[in-house]
Amino acid sequence: KGKGKGKGRKKFKGQNKAKDRRSNEDVARKALLQQLCPDVAFCGECLFFNPEQCRRGNHDVKEFLSLRPADLGDKCVVFEKIGVCPAGLNCRFGAQHVKDGVNVDKHGKPVTKETRDQYDGLILGCGIGEVNYVDDTMKQHLRKKTYDFSKAKAAVQAWNKMYKLQEAAKKEAGQEGATAPAEAPEAPAAEA
Repeated sequence: KGKGKGKGRKKFKGQNKAKDRRSNEDVARKALLQQLCPDVAFCGECLFFNPEQCRRGNHDVKEFLSLRPADLGDKCVVFEKIGVCPAGLNCRFGAQHVKDGVNVDKHGKPVTKETRDQYDGLILGCGIGEVNYVDDTMKQHLRKKTYDFSKAKAAVQAWNKMYKLQEAAKKEAGQEGATAPAEAPEAPAAEA
């Protein structure tokens, strides 16, 4: 019972049923075909070792531009921050950096296969102004629990002290059911 076909067959349960994923895969595949290949969108040329076999998106720029939906806004934040948009022609805020069907940098020069390498440091890894990046030594300190949290501890102690003072003041004033303080206290200046 359980392995064969028919009445006694065990039903598959859980999130990994193939029939549940098929519709999601179809939607993702259609969305992929509506966008340009990321390389074509960025530098105008597919960098896949065999562009005819590349399945990362459409490669016809003219067709894409004719079907491209209207931009969602005038300013591309990524372009303003780092000077080039890695989404290129696929960007929905591309009014600043899509000129005549070509992705351009902050100087108005088209991004090409030859000039692409100068932007890799900005796009990949830690770019200019990127704050959501943790370097490997920091990860190692956090993993091994050797990171110095003295500044954070001082800030928490200052917050708790202020909260207790506010609660005491409210009790003296006769108000029960105190809430959290409205303004955050300033953290004490910790030595670096």
